[in-house]
Amino acid sequence: MRKLGRESVDTGTPAKKAKTFDFRLHPRRKVVFAFCYLGWHHDGLVQQENSTNTVEHHLMNALLKTKLIESWEGCGFTRCGRTDKGVSAFRQIAACIVRSADPFGQGVSWADDVPIDVREAFKSRDELQYLKMLNGCLPPTIRMLSWAPARTEFDARHSCTRRTYKYSMPKANLDVEKMRVACSKLVGTHDFRNYCQIDLNADRLNQSYVREIFAVSLCELGDSGLLELTVEGSGFLWHMIRFIVSVLHEVGCGHEGPEVVSDLLDIEKCPARPQYTMASDAPLCLFECQYERDQLAWQYDESVRQRNLGSLQRQWAELMTKARTIENMMNSVANEPGPITDAIRERGLLEFTQAHPWQTNYLPLLKRKRCDTLEVKRAKLEQKSKVTEPPLLMSARRLKAVGYPKINFDYDDDSELAALICHLDEQFLKKRPEDWHVAFMDEKNKEAFERKLAEYLSEYGISTSDDEQPAVSRRFICDFLLSHSIDHLYDKTVEAQEFSSDIVRNKRLAKNAASETSQNPYNTINCAEQYYKSRIESMAKLFGIAEHPDPEVTLRACCLFVQQTCSTKNRERIGKKEGNEDNQLLDIKAFPLGITDLKDPVLDHVARCLRLLSVESLRSTQTIVNETLIAIQNLTAAKKSA
Repeated sequence: MRKLGRESVDTGTPAKKAKTFDFRLHPRRKVVFAFCYLGWHHDGLVQQENSTNTVEHHLMNALLKTKLIESWEGCGFTRCGRTDKGVSAFRQIAACIVRSADPFGQGVSWADDVPIDVREAFKSRDELQYLKMLNGCLPPTIRMLSWAPARTEFDARHSCTRRTYKYSMPKANLDVEKMRVACSKLVGTHDFRNYCQIDLNADRLNQSYVREIFAVSLCELGDSGLLELTVEGSGFLWHMIRFIVSVLHEVGCGHEGPEVVSDLLDIEKCPARPQYTMASDAPLCLFECQYERDQLAWQYDESVRQRNLGSLQRQWAELMTKARTIENMMNSVANEPGPITDAIRERGLLEFTQAHPWQTNYLPLLKRKRCDTLEVKRAKLEQKSKVTEPPLLMSARRLKAVGYPKINFDYDDDSELAALICHLDEQFLKKRPEDWHVAFMDEKNKEAFERKLAEYLSEYGISTSDDEQPAVSRRFICDFLLSHSIDHLYDKTVEAQEFSSDIVRNKRLAKNAASETSQNPYNTINCAEQYYKSRIESMAKLFGIAEHPDPEVTLRACCLFVQQTCSTKNRERIGKKEGNEDNQLLDIKAFPLGITDLKDPVLDHVARCLRLLSVESLRSTQTIVNETLIAIQNLTAAKKSA
């Protein structure tokens, strides 16, 4: 079968079957790859069930497409340092077993069941160009830098002896010297449990929180207006660098003294982490992972290096020119007439690093409410393993559906709980004004915080006074508010419909089914349609009600007006007939418009009002219908007489 243009011609020759690649006919070896990626383009390094935009997912697809591995599960993949969404890496390390073209290379072997004749028949040649092959299948935000042969027992994570992180931030009006003094206190072997996030994960709760920091430096990057923090250590905990940056930044702002670093490292003095947020993710970069000198012999490709350099230069140029455009706008706004203090002038720069709005009433770290200690969390985990809890409905996908900027959530942290509630209320629920949101997020007094929280939740019928397990209760609260917020998005956002809980979805379906079968006209009215919107506006004018931007609110106001001004006896008259000198009221009952009795006087009157506003159109239509019927009758009579 061959194709000629759009037509197919049968040549009698059977179509060729695609060849199946036989990995047993090729030797294999363990290889270590060094690669870089821009974290703000991806959803983290490690593969996730709910995302295909992780770095490892792209790397897996490239390895499979180039036939370097037969399967992801069987390639023995290991990574050096796990990075979260938004965090970048340069010289990140990964190791796996790949196909080889050089049977005599270091560490190259065959599968045990491959016959000797197959091995001897294999034609030896130069090793595969791994870097070019993979870069040809990877997005430009992920680049392979070099590769090295490795022993079978090599593990990218456990074989690493030294890791280096870099974090850049706007200098603004930070006190750099105080920050450097604080940096020096991090060097050495310490327990860093107060500089990381600890959730109810068995592996994290049972691990050691002691790490050794080899060096910490803070330098000014010329005239760029940026500071760069470099931290070198044996290993790091979850979010450790971003929590360190947050503390150092508060020292630079003058909110804390350099000694606070040592206080947080003193577990006897501070056995649990105070509730403070970590710094922004985008400026963080896992810059280098180091191994023993004789462990890896890195192989480079000059043509690949040139292409990588050009790719990075193009992306750098794009970001720098965009930054210059914003800088011109920023400077022009700052120099416009009118007083502006230095604190206001640089507030946005500080808020970027802090990843939260500027706090006018700053509460020192050691005076803040603290998270649970390791011992308490371990006890909770043990209790949780004994009690079967309902499945957690809150997830990164649900948070993303409502536009929440974070995907990791600590239920024990008051500040994170307040931030989520304020976000949902501001965007969807709209129970409180903006000043309440600011006050709630700045509230540091535990009793006052709990009181405001209880008052807010009472509007939903939720009580926290008898709760014996705060963590479970807060999980329920967050899921409840998320479900209500997604409910608001249900008819507008397909993504929100996908993540809506079964309870909310069933409620919505039941409500829609009831609306379809009900004779209540209010349930079937789409107030956003111009037809109904214009008539609601006319009805509001008829009643003398001020118009609201939301036509549904206006309609509800009209319902309330009818309810308050009409009675079942003799006051079923609404509005004054325009131009009536006797001020006689218009009796709706005088217009039999075919409205079904809804057993609800308010809805009866509103329905009649809506029909009454279109009475002229109805009369005109009826006149046309009558004239048509008469014409047909005359025509029929004329034919009979003929």
